Amino acid sequence: MGMTCYFSYSWGSDINEDIMDALKKQIEKMSNYKIQVIYDKRSFYPGDNLLEKEKAIKTSDSIVVFFTPSYKNKIVNGFNDKGAFREYENIKKRLEKEDNNILPILLSGNIDKSVPDEFKTILYDDLSRLQNQVYEKNGIKTFSDKLDKKIKKIVKETIKRTEIYSLLKVNSFNSLEEEYNALFLNSSANQKEKLPQDCYIKTDAYDFIINQHGYFVIGRKGGGKSTLLEIIQGYNPTLYFSKYKVANPIKAEFIDLSFIYRELIEKTKSNFTIIPMVKILDVLWEIILVLQCIYNIGLEIEHFRIDDNDDRLDIFEKVVEKLRIGLKRLDMALDDETPKSSTSILAVELILNYLNNGVYKSINYDTISASAYSNFSSTEILKEFLGNDLLMKFCEAIKRCTKKILLALDGFDPHSEDFRLDTSLAKENNFTEFKTRYRFESIFYRELMITVSNIKNNAVDNVLLTIFDIVDFCIIIPQDRYDEIRMIDRDAAKREVCYMSWDAYDLLNMLVKRLKHYYRIEDNNKKMNLLEEFNSIIEMNIPNISPYISIDIDGFTRNMTLFEYILRLSFWRPRDIIKNFAVVMKLSKQEIEISENILQELLKNLLANNAKKIIDEEFIGEYINVYTNLHYVIHQFENMDLILDISLFNEKLSKINIETFNKDEIKTVKEKFKLLYKLGVIGLFFDKESPRSIKYGYHICYVFNEGLQPCDDILLEYNYTDVRAKIIFNPIFIKYLRLNINTKDLVGHYGWEYIVKNHIMKETIRRV
Repeated sequence: MGMTCYFSYSWGSDINEDIMDALKKQIEKMSNYKIQVIYDKRSFYPGDNLLEKEKAIKTSDSIVVFFTPSYKNKIVNGFNDKGAFREYENIKKRLEKEDNNILPILLSGNIDKSVPDEFKTILYDDLSRLQNQVYEKNGIKTFSDKLDKKIKKIVKETIKRTEIYSLLKVNSFNSLEEEYNALFLNSSANQKEKLPQDCYIKTDAYDFIINQHGYFVIGRKGGGKSTLLEIIQGYNPTLYFSKYKVANPIKAEFIDLSFIYRELIEKTKSNFTIIPMVKILDVLWEIILVLQCIYNIGLEIEHFRIDDNDDRLDIFEKVVEKLRIGLKRLDMALDDETPKSSTSILAVELILNYLNNGVYKSINYDTISASAYSNFSSTEILKEFLGNDLLMKFCEAIKRCTKKILLALDGFDPHSEDFRLDTSLAKENNFTEFKTRYRFESIFYRELMITVSNIKNNAVDNVLLTIFDIVDFCIIIPQDRYDEIRMIDRDAAKREVCYMSWDAYDLLNMLVKRLKHYYRIEDNNKKMNLLEEFNSIIEMNIPNISPYISIDIDGFTRNMTLFEYILRLSFWRPRDIIKNFAVVMKLSKQEIEISENILQELLKNLLANNAKKIIDEEFIGEYINVYTNLHYVIHQFENMDLILDISLFNEKLSKINIETFNKDEIKTVKEKFKLLYKLGVIGLFFDKESPRSIKYGYHICYVFNEGLQPCDDILLEYNYTDVRAKIIFNPIFIKYLRLNINTKDLVGHYGWEYIVKNHIMKETIRRV
């Protein structure tokens, strides 16, 4: 079921069913039938269990209460055998929780005779003097102008509150199986079930975006990028909805690279000496972002978030109408999928029309380079699109907005693979075409970063500054795309970037929150630390799985916690941890009678198989389009020792070519060394006393626990020859590469003290 609105009233002669029927029909129609109104005489069927149906009031996204004398009489006299009394008790409980989604309407009588004390000061509207202004004409019910205006007002407010509350409420599931799948199995970004609110983890990226310390979030596949937008909305919904307008993320999949290249770049490339590709892409991004602002204001109108009495409404409606005409979507709701995919196409059309009708039409080759370049701007294109007068009025109206627009762009992970495949094919057949396509794709997202930075640093003209003054940005870029951008733009690292990295404490907290939600565990034991809490949950709720894993090292049995074991078979990303823990949960549900030792060996083998999937599908699959022979590179280390001397490792590395999409980027041993460290393939192994002297928290350093600094230190200060450091592979590769374990150290056994210390120090650790 989608969004629901519950009508609560008392049957009797003092209600007006014509008004209630009209409200139901209009709420459903004007919400594009996304809201279902639950209204007993119109929603229940003969034989329905009314007591069961009444429970819908507990989960409805909004409640409209129609107060009449008979309603209050049943409440005051405690007629607990009546539906109105039972409904009101549930409504009162929601009111006590300060739910802002209850609309109290006085339908008949007066405040004293009809309205309980709890609602007298928060009554939304009074229809009591208008309820008889219902007329019949040619068999059709009509209302007086005053009553009709009141009904429309109530409809709009009901839709607005219903939609807002549906985003704020804790997600409910139809079954435990559905809930289990959402929490432990379905970790992909396109999961149908949203994460329950009590499972949100507030990462650094949350504060980074909410406070606009920066605008770009860089993250690896499976690192929680796609759920960041949910967390931004859901972690503190009161703050979010008081600050921002309707949320409408731009999906990268709606920006058609092939269309932009074919229709814009190919058609203008003969004139790149006049207006370079970089300039065209800068203007394209500015236009796309402005259109998205107009789009979001259109959603505000569509979702009834702009009051009818707002004197700016006419201007906003005219601008949105221009957008609808441009999108060729006059009769379609803006929040449908089709208009979303048309915005970038419209931006391309506006640019081409301007170029063909303006700049390129009247070329004077003596002056064209200077004049065309200076006149070609997004503001000039917007003037042509909206008209100068409407554009200026729109800017004035925007200045008075109290809420901001959050322009969020996400969904790059699967995006543009088809375009890249065609580019690869062009290399063999048409090298000139290959170079143009490759340059286009390389700079397309770089120019997005430059455009947003220019906007935020006031490096654009006054019209754009006015429009974007009410805009915050959340641009979520995959690590591999960012690496490509940095290859061609060394200044990219200086931009306002936050890495979506997770430490062990964050990942443990994520698991504990999901387990507590699933097993309905209250936060009532403050004496246990988070790791003890995790172990306790396993012991109490998954008794056939031990919270500890036994490992044999050199003839001795050592123990580490189950959490640390699944952590060591990961790249410290949420999806890795969830996939690993799903193996644990699945095994725990098997009804098999075997000894604990055999069960542990089975679990370790299952996790090793899962590690292979993580490496092949989530790791190599993530980077294969950047480092095109990564699978080959990784397998060059098969059957080697877990820990190697740096000199031996570098000797091996010198014989391995790491190919990029551009074929000539990663050349030196130093570049290869740093890349494999940055990707989490290798780490650095120091003697146990070293961290005290060199200020690392742990003697085994990977990019995900101690960041880039140890690698930089080795490469810069010691030039590969530091005898204290050795190379150590990420333990996730032990079985994958059949590595020889040549240490008595229990690799990955961090302990609670380090987990906490590493979490506290997170802002000083440069993870990627």
